Amino acid sequence: MVLYTVSRFFIILFGKIFFRLAARGKANIPKDGAFILASNHVSNLDPLMLGAACSRKLGYMSKEELFKNPLLAFWLRNVNAFPVKRQVHDVGAIREALKKLKGGEPLLMFPEGGRSLDGEFSDAQPGVGMLAMHTSVPILPAFIKGSKKAMAKGEHKIRFNKIVVIFGKKFYLDKNQTYEEAANYIKNEIIALGESA
Repeated sequence: MVLYTVSRFFIILFGKIFFRLAARGKANIPKDGAFILASNHVSNLDPLMLGAACSRKLGYMSKEELFKNPLLAFWLRNVNAFPVKRQVHDVGAIREALKKLKGGEPLLMFPEGGRSLDGEFSDAQPGVGMLAMHTSVPILPAFIKGSKKAMAKGEHKIRFNKIVVIFGKKFYLDKNQTYEEAANYIKNEIIALGESA
């Protein structure tokens, strides 16, 4: 918890200095209880900036490859991240996500499952719908603007571009939907939030 708090302080500072980080709709963030923070994903900066903008301590699903570096793995685990194997059905990661949500923790998820190359939404993965429907937690949609220009996929150079995080109103999923339908509904809510910004 201490490392999370200290890390978030410096990430907020980093975001404010380099990207003039701003957040809108913070009043929509639930003050307690679990929820899934579902956002678009266009840059490596996104998890950092979303965590900085959100007033609640988040859980993070991070690609397994990042945990191969012992120092990075230590930091990730201490800022509430856990590994997920991409392109496969990772039962261990699903169990960890369910544990966090059932324990009342908010969880950051990207419905696409990875970063977009062109900034456009790709197909939503059913996992986000499955987790929300199994736990009955609300979805808090978010849209991050400016991070692609600040640091696009495949780039390591940072540009001084303004980043804005917009939080929408929470909603619950229809239990009669399939996981795929639920995931696409979440995706469309994120897109609508971005278009209205």
